[in-house]
Amino acid sequence: MRLALCCLVCLDLGFAAVPVCAQGTGILLGIVGDTAHQPIRQAEILAIRSRKHATSDDRGIFGLVLPVGDEVLLVRRIGYLPQTFETTIVAGDTLKIGVILGAAPAQTIPDLVVEAEGVSYHGRLAEFANRMLTSGAPRSSFLTRKDVEEHSTSRAIDLLVHAGMKPRLDRRGKDTIACPRGGSRVSFYIDGLKVNDAFDINTLNVLDIEALEVYRSAAERPALFNATGSDCTVVIWLRDH
Repeated sequence: MRLALCCLVCLDLGFAAVPVCAQGTGILLGIVGDTAHQPIRQAEILAIRSRKHATSDDRGIFGLVLPVGDEVLLVRRIGYLPQTFETTIVAGDTLKIGVILGAAPAQTIPDLVVEAEGVSYHGRLAEFANRMLTSGAPRSSFLTRKDVEEHSTSRAIDLLVHAGMKPRLDRRGKDTIACPRGGSRVSFYIDGLKVNDAFDINTLNVLDIEALEVYRSAAERPALFNATGSDCTVVIWLRDH
């Protein structure tokens, strides 16, 4: 059995039991707490690659049975700063994690609503809509849910190519993307959080995408998404489950 810690603190609250995993799957057990080591209930845990999700119970505990392989996890709760991290699920193994969420700073405009193209955007997507209207980046750099549905593709990578990114093959012959102006370093953000540079866009299901922002050069990119060494940036906003 392996033990992994996100934000490097494990809460001493015990772990919940989940069903025995089938062949080709592993178990993820976790606890979500705050910086005072108190459990956070009703935190949402999203396994992005496998399209599974769970909610923490009154003790902050959750459990998921996931397919083997690399996985990207997003943990979030209203009022707290979300966390995203990558892990690997091993067949027949149980991975235990402790996730610490810090309190989110008070919002200057807590009920911000932005209307763009006849759609009212609330909460975290309001800033997406505001950038689409005022950032100066071309409209093709922003894909709304309507754009995603109209493009009729099952591959997230096709959406990024449609938004101006350049398709290419990596060293293993796998489809990936590059910056259209020659740069190869692409930074990915999910729900405003930067993920590992090795994030595989092919693991993302189109059905989970609410909106996309594609900044094809550092000149277009807002300071909010500046990432050292990256040539261009992709910001992915997920649909609520």
